[in-house]
Amino acid sequence: MSTNAIEYCNENLFNLTQEELRKLHESGPPTEGLVRFLRNLEDFVFGVCLVQDDLQLDKELLLFYAEYTQEFNAIALRIPIENHRLANDATGAFARRVTLINADKDFLNVFNTLQNHRKGVLEAMEYFTFNPFKSPNGTLVSVGEKIIPIEIVDRVEFLKETYSNTIDKPHLDPENKIYLMVDNTTGFIKIGKSKNPKYREGTLQSKQPETHLIATWSAQASIEKELHRKYASFRKRGEWFKLSFKELDEIKEYMDNLQ
Repeated sequence: MSTNAIEYCNENLFNLTQEELRKLHESGPPTEGLVRFLRNLEDFVFGVCLVQDDLQLDKELLLFYAEYTQEFNAIALRIPIENHRLANDATGAFARRVTLINADKDFLNVFNTLQNHRKGVLEAMEYFTFNPFKSPNGTLVSVGEKIIPIEIVDRVEFLKETYSNTIDKPHLDPENKIYLMVDNTTGFIKIGKSKNPKYREGTLQSKQPETHLIATWSAQASIEKELHRKYASFRKRGEWFKLSFKELDEIKEYMDNLQ
């Protein structure tokens, strides 16, 4: 996600009223999530629709998120259709904003869901879409002018790329590792200790195949308990925690700076 996209989101984000959300629903094809939200069957909804504006020369899509917990709150962001890089990055920035509004929402789930909604809208407009992360070298031979890359992020690959590049200091405790693992089915993060985290990953995978090691540091075993105490309010079960990227970034910074 580029700085430009974050700035674009900050400058162009706007609020929606309940009436505007209803008009949005009435102006386009009905979406099950929005229908359920407007009927008070769901307490939140997010999605993508085509901007219906006869005076708009450049076609745009509208990302939206709405919730009704203690009070109604809805935000929206217009993004271009054919500026691929800005559209993908702005969608990421918008997904981040959603998670700031509702901390229970998982960033990657929101981002990938929005991207799949974009994919559906664009393909209904007869665009051809592809995931550059699944294409050889991130490229695709052009089959025409209406071809658009839609990035769908693999959680495990993303977490490994972001957090596996750790600053290891074996002198802190060469016999012990503090590690992070992710359960890809739930998104929960395990904070554990082991002399051999890779072996531990294998034993866990025998029962939970979607468990993956994402980061390790050499450190005293006591650090594990310290992290467990710090993130006790995020605990889901045992050593598994529901952590956002904010908490993961905190852990990485703390572990990388151990003396």
